[in-house]
Amino acid sequence: GILGKWVGLAGEKLKDLIFAGLLHDIGKTQIPLEILNKPAKLTQEEMNIMKGHPLEGYKMLLGEPGTNKDILYGVLQHHEKIDGTGYPWGINGEQIHPFAKIMAVADIYDAMTSDRVYHLKQTPFEVIAEIKQETFGKLDPAICVTFLRNILDYFIGTKVRLSDGEEAEIIYQGHNTYPTVYTRDGRFIDLQINREISIVSLI
Repeated sequence: GILGKWVGLAGEKLKDLIFAGLLHDIGKTQIPLEILNKPAKLTQEEMNIMKGHPLEGYKMLLGEPGTNKDILYGVLQHHEKIDGTGYPWGINGEQIHPFAKIMAVADIYDAMTSDRVYHLKQTPFEVIAEIKQETFGKLDPAICVTFLRNILDYFIGTKVRLSDGEEAEIIYQGHNTYPTVYTRDGRFIDLQINREISIVSLI
């Protein structure tokens, strides 16, 4: 819901987006557990089954009380990409519902910062770098810019652990993926310049 606020949604539209976000993966309940929980890379056949979950979710919610076109299309299209490489339909650009464009950015951030059976979670800053790359051709650029501008400021004051074992606090973010931190032993480190040190976790 917070990304919805950042892009200017309010009232019933924001409530509908939050509802769609809560239900966006409901179609995965129709995917066999051996595929959902498989720690190894999925086969092409398994991937095709997995890619059916947005359509399964849409069918489950169609006609249910409290749903509407915005919610349904958000669930159906949240894995579509603006260059047409997404699924389940491979639609592009303006064919994708605005809810789905917002949910696509939020879903990538959530998935990559969470532990899954097939990968360990990444730090928010690694994910932000990934989203920056995806902005060009895959995700809606206006939504990405709004997300990045707001999420970078969000981490000011956050305590982190660095790759050298030191604890530090983020004191400046700017518009870079890599913030400036202040360590417990009194050092200021600009991680944009000093790439030998990185943030490995939030504390």
